[in-house]
Amino acid sequence: MIEDTALWYSAKSRVIAHKFLLETDEVIDFLSIFPLSKQIRFDNVRMAFFKTFPFSVHYILEDNKIIILRILHTSKDPLNWKTL
Repeated sequence: MIEDTALWYSAKSRVIAHKFLLETDEVIDFLSIFPLSKQIRFDNVRMAFFKTFPFSVHYILEDNKIIILRILHTSKDPLNWKTL
Protein backbone atom coordinates (compact mmCIF):
# COMPACT_ATOMS: atom_id res chain seq x y z
CA MET A 1 0.00 0.00 0.00
CA ILE A 2 2.67 2.53 0.98
CA GLU A 3 4.84 1.60 -1.97
CA ASP A 4 1.91 1.77 -4.40
CA THR A 5 0.88 5.16 -3.10
CA ALA A 6 4.45 6.48 -3.23
CA LEU A 7 4.71 5.27 -6.84
CA TRP A 8 1.44 7.00 -7.70
CA TYR A 9 2.66 10.26 -6.17
CA SER A 10 6.03 9.79 -7.87
CA ALA A 11 4.30 9.77 -11.25
CA LYS A 12 3.02 13.24 -10.34
CA SER A 13 6.17 14.52 -8.62
CA ARG A 14 9.19 12.94 -6.95
CA VAL A 15 9.11 15.72 -4.37
CA ILE A 16 5.52 14.92 -3.41
CA ALA A 17 6.31 11.20 -3.23
CA HIS A 18 9.24 11.95 -0.92
CA LYS A 19 7.04 14.16 1.27
CA PHE A 20 4.45 11.38 1.47
CA LEU A 21 7.07 8.88 2.66
CA LEU A 22 8.45 11.38 5.18
CA GLU A 23 5.00 12.06 6.56
CA THR A 24 4.33 8.33 6.82
CA ASP A 25 7.47 8.00 8.94
CA GLU A 26 6.50 11.03 11.04
CA VAL A 27 3.08 9.58 11.88
CA ILE A 28 4.56 6.21 12.82
CA ASP A 29 7.31 7.85 14.87
CA PHE A 30 4.72 9.95 16.70
CA LEU A 31 2.69 6.83 17.51
CA SER A 32 5.78 5.06 18.82
CA ILE A 33 6.19 7.87 21.37
CA PHE A 34 2.51 8.58 22.09
CA PRO A 35 0.57 5.39 21.29
CA LEU A 36 -2.37 6.31 23.53
CA SER A 37 -2.78 9.80 22.08
CA LYS A 38 -5.44 8.74 19.59
CA GLN A 39 -8.90 7.69 20.64
CA ILE A 40 -10.41 4.29 19.92
CA ARG A 41 -12.69 4.59 16.90
CA PHE A 42 -14.07 1.07 16.47
CA ASP A 43 -13.26 -2.50 17.59
CA ASN A 44 -10.29 -1.28 19.66
CA VAL A 45 -8.79 0.31 16.53
CA ARG A 46 -7.22 3.74 16.82
CA MET A 47 -6.63 6.11 13.93
CA ALA A 48 -3.90 8.66 13.36
CA PHE A 49 -4.39 11.05 10.47
CA PHE A 50 -1.66 12.41 8.25
CA LYS A 51 -1.32 16.20 8.35
CA THR A 52 -0.96 16.82 4.63
CA PHE A 53 -2.10 13.73 2.79
CA PRO A 54 -5.59 12.17 2.88
CA PHE A 55 -4.52 9.01 4.72
CA SER A 56 -4.83 7.56 8.19
CA VAL A 57 -2.98 4.86 10.10
CA HIS A 58 -5.27 2.29 11.70
CA TYR A 59 -3.62 0.54 14.62
CA ILE A 60 -4.21 -1.36 17.82
CA LEU A 61 -2.19 -1.70 20.99
CA GLU A 62 -1.41 -5.21 22.07
CA ASP A 63 0.99 -6.20 24.85
CA ASN A 64 2.52 -2.69 24.82
CA LYS A 65 3.17 -2.95 21.08
CA ILE A 66 1.72 -0.94 18.25
CA ILE A 67 0.27 -3.12 15.53
CA ILE A 68 -0.47 -1.23 12.34
CA LEU A 69 -3.40 -2.88 10.65
CA ARG A 70 -3.62 -0.70 7.59
CA ILE A 71 -2.93 2.72 6.19
CA LEU A 72 -6.04 3.86 4.34
CA HIS A 73 -7.01 6.72 2.11
CA THR A 74 -9.64 8.76 3.94
CA SER A 75 -12.15 8.15 1.14
CA LYS A 76 -12.25 4.45 2.11
CA ASP A 77 -14.69 3.16 4.68
CA PRO A 78 -12.61 2.10 7.70
CA LEU A 79 -15.32 -0.33 8.80
CA ASN A 80 -14.74 -2.32 5.60
CA TRP A 81 -10.94 -2.25 5.72
CA LYS A 82 -10.66 -6.03 5.75
CA THR A 83 -12.26 -6.23 2.31
CA LEU A 84 -9.95 -3.67 0.69
